[in-house]
Amino acid sequence: MVFEFKKAKISPKTAPLMILIHGFGANRMDLLGLDVLFPDVNLLSLEAPYSMAYNQSYWYEIQWVGDDKIINHKQEESSKQLVIDFINDGLDKLNLEYDKESIYLLGFSQGAILSYAIASELKKIKRVYAFSGYIDEIVTNLDGLNNKDLELFVCHGEYDEVIPITQARESNRILKEFDLKRYKYIEHSGGHWIGQDILEDIKKWHYND
Repeated sequence: MVFEFKKAKISPKTAPLMILIHGFGANRMDLLGLDVLFPDVNLLSLEAPYSMAYNQSYWYEIQWVGDDKIINHKQEESSKQLVIDFINDGLDKLNLEYDKESIYLLGFSQGAILSYAIASELKKIKRVYAFSGYIDEIVTNLDGLNNKDLELFVCHGEYDEVIPITQARESNRILKEFDLKRYKYIEHSGGHWIGQDILEDIKKWHYND
């Protein structure tokens, strides 16, 4: 896979590894600016396999037919498996130094949807940050996501015009019933983005303050 790697600013050899999964129409550079929130974490940002113009990419195709959103679930499943295979097999070949017992996922939009799905299949994922996404039960194993060793931070914009807040609230309803190690759900007063007003909440939860 194509990726970008940033070492942690603090003790990189023993720091966790956070895998960043961008949204539709972005690329591997999109989420790297979040490094200011995570100086104690190694960041590895992945590039989606399907290309668009202007250095944009996506994990699976979305089409609109009238008011109906049509998702290419075959591509969605393929991208999920691509990242799982990378984590299981590809990481070791890179010879990166990090805490092998602390692998995190951070995803935005399509990346958040995939993060839920990947974490539901891989017990080695210890923490997920999911922004502006939802649980797609077609590609997510709910029993696998109900993991007492998993920490989960979820954030969604109240006025999200791409993925309605109702979908995030339905996911929250499901997650509240799970036996997770730690869980936080936040709504911010914005749209389909990681709002500036919740950056402090992210930091507090990250450091377990």
